[in-house]
Amino acid sequence: MKHLMLLSKSCEVITNESMEDYHANEAYGSSAINDYIKSPALAHWRKSHNTKSTAAMQIGTAFHELCQGTFEDHYEVGPDVDRRTKVWKEAVGQSDKRLITPVDFNILRLMHGKLLSNAYASELIQDAEYETTFRMPYKNISIQCRADALHRWSHIVDIKTTQDVDSFEKSVVHFGYFRQAALYRFIIAEACGKLLPFTFVVCEKQAPFRCIVFDLSNEYLELGWRQVEAAIEGICNNNWQDEQYACLDKPNWLGSANE
Repeated sequence: MKHLMLLSKSCEVITNESMEDYHANEAYGSSAINDYIKSPALAHWRKSHNTKSTAAMQIGTAFHELCQGTFEDHYEVGPDVDRRTKVWKEAVGQSDKRLITPVDFNILRLMHGKLLSNAYASELIQDAEYETTFRMPYKNISIQCRADALHRWSHIVDIKTTQDVDSFEKSVVHFGYFRQAALYRFIIAEACGKLLPFTFVVCEKQAPFRCIVFDLSNEYLELGWRQVEAAIEGICNNNWQDEQYACLDKPNWLGSANE
């Protein structure tokens, strides 16, 4: 059952809201805002259509559950067979939980072990509140965020999974994580009255299962918020039109036309 509190006149703080209910809400979160920055038309379409989660997203969700100690409430390890087989499909039909393969469970276990061996990461997830929703009106829309781990009112933590932690710097740009951090800080500040630190705990999904903690600079976060504000302005003005013309320049690796 959801538990809702109003810590300010406008910001709702909701615990135990399901992921399905969170995504079904009409409020705009970081994913929808990043979609808008990429393509207003795409964002408008995705907002009105349900999209299925990918296998990578499912592993990420299972890892979140493992970190917060609720894995066994929602998952169980299935038979050691291919998921395309009749045996697996029958096991799925007989279980009231989501099944995970023994191979994937071992990967999750190794990831979790490496996270706990990182002193910074371990401290950030210990004694935290998990999956807390924040939702508030802003201009003429609603905006929302869902904190993976929260220490009231001192720290916001976001847990990411990746194939390679060395590529996370590029992921921050490609997936708009710097905008996510800025949006979360803005919304949660409405609830608690101050901007909190925001930290990424990033864990690899393959050997050697490294876990690294990342913070973003103030300049990076300020850029993120400026881009979020510009996107929200476009959404509020019902501007769903993509650019209709572009001129492409050649990539540098193609060389020069004079060569």
